[in-house]
Amino acid sequence: MALQSSVPAQYIAVVTALASTCLLLGGAIGIAVTGTIFNNLIASKTLTAGKLQLTVGMIQKAGYSADTSEVMGLLELMKIAAEKYPQYASTIADARIELVVAFNDSFKIAYLSMLAYPIILLVLALFVKQINPSGSDRSHSAMPLLVE
Repeated sequence: MALQSSVPAQYIAVVTALASTCLLLGGAIGIAVTGTIFNNLIASKTLTAGKLQLTVGMIQKAGYSADTSEVMGLLELMKIAAEKYPQYASTIADARIELVVAFNDSFKIAYLSMLAYPIILLVLALFVKQINPSGSDRSHSAMPLLVE
């Protein structure tokens, strides 16, 4: 709305399309960057988790495809492994905790890393020049005004 009121009437469509495009591209890039940060963090955090790596190895030896980057699928496989091998239930429970902690930490850091962008935009918004939309020139409107 602010962009539309700050340009001459003939450019309103262009400004609206440009603003929508920037919004969509920003969202797509934000998701891609956040996903990359999350995936790299989860990979590095689970690499050093000893009981988790032991459990993943055990699940893989049983013939299942297990990977620490697929958190939800791995949690389900751990549940199946704990039922199938009750003697390892304690180790699997500890591995589950390691996986959940790594997931939560990675998600939190990925989310917080994106916090810088809205803060920058907030600071920049303080320097935006205010324009009175009622005083703008609308004489070149794309649609003619109806006069009664």
